[in-house]
Amino acid sequence: MTSVQNTFRVTHEGAINTFNNLLSKEIWQDVYHATDVESKYNAFYDKLQFYFNISCPMKTTKLYKYKKTWVTEEVKSSSNSLKDLYSLSKSYPELKPLYRQKNISTKFLLRQQKVSFILTRSLNLLPKTKPHGLS
Repeated sequence: MTSVQNTFRVTHEGAINTFNNLLSKEIWQDVYHATDVESKYNAFYDKLQFYFNISCPMKTTKLYKYKKTWVTEEVKSSSNSLKDLYSLSKSYPELKPLYRQKNISTKFLLRQQKVSFILTRSLNLLPKTKPHGLS
């Protein structure tokens, strides 16, 4: 299992309403009293960014990627060829029956691999016992 961090900004409707409310209550005096365009822009941008960060904070979550060890090269190859065949069947309708057959065989292969994986894993989890009569 590997983890990846995902950082995003919270921007739901309530957060946007809070942002609008905070901006409407701001007095903006330092923007008006700034002497040149650049300082006016910086004062405005700083206020905007300050309220945006308050109302729409950054949030970091961890995404865990579980390795699907039952996915073999055979499964990957079959899945890729199925995707290719699907794309071709959109342009060439005569390939549709072949796509359906390939889809059935790929699903069967997937089920077979999953069952095999689960059985192997469950057998490995069983407690190891000594043969009867041996100590």
